[in-house]
Amino acid sequence: MKHITSLFLTISLIMSAQALNAETITDTYATGDTLTAETLNNIKSAVNDNNTRLTTVEAVAGVSADFTGYALPFSADGDPKNIVIARRLNRDGTINYLIRSRYANSSEQISIQGVNTVRPLIANYGFVTVDSSGTITGINNYIEAPLTEVYENYVIESSSFDTTSLIKTVDNDTGSELWSCGTTVGVIQVCNIDVRDSGASTRDFESIRVMGLLGAGEIDGIAFTNMRGSQRSYGDSAWYEVRAKGIGRVLKINHDRAVEKVIFYQVDGNADGSLAGTPFAAGQLLENFLR
Repeated sequence: MKHITSLFLTISLIMSAQALNAETITDTYATGDTLTAETLNNIKSAVNDNNTRLTTVEAVAGVSADFTGYALPFSADGDPKNIVIARRLNRDGTINYLIRSRYANSSEQISIQGVNTVRPLIANYGFVTVDSSGTITGINNYIEAPLTEVYENYVIESSSFDTTSLIKTVDNDTGSELWSCGTTVGVIQVCNIDVRDSGASTRDFESIRVMGLLGAGEIDGIAFTNMRGSQRSYGDSAWYEVRAKGIGRVLKINHDRAVEKVIFYQVDGNADGSLAGTPFAAGQLLENFLR
């Protein structure tokens, strides 16, 4: 919250400075003075000038901006799956490769409390851990299966893979989350998250996001035309992230200073970046998260 408060203070100071520099009403008034057309015009001019200045501040602060469309979209059923792969550098020298994929689904089954069932949408998240010598030491993933693309209510299947055989083992399939997000007000969005296990609520907390549009930018050689930055809290964690419109998260800096940056993405048939030198170069490992 410290960083969020700082941002609010910065915006407030900007608005205060604008007001101090606005066109001044130079007329002086005394009891019994006659209200003239000239006086009214002076007041109108000053008010209009202030309105123009404040509108400019609101646009800069993102109050009237469109923050929608900055999540990875679900690909159509049967189409190539939309995917973003990022590399995360940890302070202990290890590397995590994070795989985020979203796709509509008519046949793939996931486990929900021991029962395999088909859900209409799949968000598959993989984590591959590599030590300082480049050896794969862990492969995990979890699947979030929302009922709709609004993505407010979803069940979770958490799994691990054998690093040699790549056989998948479901570790937990009793979790779910229910999100309730209010309409974005100005640059702020607040969500309430109800975390559940076997249907029972185990934790309830708020997530607060403060957003701003960044325009065009580049992450490790991959160019993006529309980007959105945000500071976000989630339970006990906080981080800064950048999202590209129609692609999703491309940069994340955690509170523990671990840095995650996109290295490859494929969305709606368009791709950029490179998997050279990663565990996915041969393709087999990646397919375990996409099939």
